[in-house]
Amino acid sequence: MSAVPPFFPPLAPPPLPGVLAPLGALTPGMGLVQPLYFRPARAIGGFIAQCTVMEDHRDSLVITQHPVERGAAITDHAFKSPPVVIVEAGWAADPPLLMALYKQIVQMQDSAEPFTVFTGKRVYDDMLVSQMRTITDNRNANTMIISFILQHIILVSTQQYKMPDPAKSDKGEATAQSQAEPQNTAVTRERGVVNLGSGRQYTVPLPQVKPPLPPPSGTPPEPPIPLAARRRQARRPRTRRAA
Repeated sequence: MSAVPPFFPPLAPPPLPGVLAPLGALTPGMGLVQPLYFRPARAIGGFIAQCTVMEDHRDSLVITQHPVERGAAITDHAFKSPPVVIVEAGWAADPPLLMALYKQIVQMQDSAEPFTVFTGKRVYDDMLVSQMRTITDNRNANTMIISFILQHIILVSTQQYKMPDPAKSDKGEATAQSQAEPQNTAVTRERGVVNLGSGRQYTVPLPQVKPPLPPPSGTPPEPPIPLAARRRQARRPRTRRAA
């Protein structure tokens, strides 16, 4: 009795060239066919190119340009940018198949769902298609070379926390949320009768202002001679008295 081969041919041929299709695997003793995926050497999401022309890997660190004190935490002044990889991939088929393949790639970009990119140097998780470009002319009607600009998207996890009663906490103390309106939410405490003593009194002397000088007694002073009149008097010729 011959041994059962562990892998079968594809359950259905892929509808388009380069589209990742699962292989059927027979589970020993159960006779069930389950989908089985293999890690490809190079792939962009669910698309495997027939030819990869170029892969350009870019990793950058944004560093501050202002001076940093020696001994300070450098991580406060530099952060890693999301990695970017540029891939040029090609397919060859009839124009209708290439048109349908390009439509699926555009749909992958429009969906904005993160995917995995397999390259010859590195595996990128949580990637999106930032830009892609292809040129069609009279020499490549049956081929399609697409230039992808793929960028990593940073995903984080968040938690929901239920705040305590805004009026007061378990210890009967006001919380930070209740301080938004302290006149309405502040906690009152019984402290009895408190006598408030008078504060210190300070006397600030006022500055001494000198009164204006009274006019001199007698005739009022003559008004000052205008400057033009004084100049005219200075220009007049002086006459000498005879001896």
